[in-house]
Amino acid sequence: MDPDFDLNGKIIPESWAETKNYIFLNFTRDSYDCNNTRKSKQLKLYHALYSKNNGKLWVVRGDPQQYSREILVNDLDGGMPVWPSSYMIGKNGEIMISLKGKDLKERVRSEEFNRSGAPMAKKNELKKLAQLVSDDEDILMIVE
Repeated sequence: MDPDFDLNGKIIPESWAETKNYIFLNFTRDSYDCNNTRKSKQLKLYHALYSKNNGKLWVVRGDPQQYSREILVNDLDGGMPVWPSSYMIGKNGEIMISLKGKDLKERVRSEEFNRSGAPMAKKNELKKLAQLVSDDEDILMIVE
């Protein structure tokens, strides 16, 4: 990428993940993604979801200059949010997310988990799982 090239008004595809029914897209606008553009807040990072079933594209609402926000909130059990990368897609189109027991424990102690609108019974099940696993234990989350 030539940093002297004017990218105003340009959309730059960043990443793509494809499941059986959806395509998850990340793209930037007006700038390219690097440490300097993030630090200076020049980078505008967007997320979009394309439905293969009805041909519609939705750009996920949110601040494009908040780079670490949760994209798709897990409202099933309040657990880890989901926004897959291409390597997270299984051969049958399912999303597979690898995490450690430590990550799950941190999640159930987080403010995002406490504010989650997920059913309390499901949140309690996730809390029990977090108590049972060790910090170094590998967990595979599968979203179908």
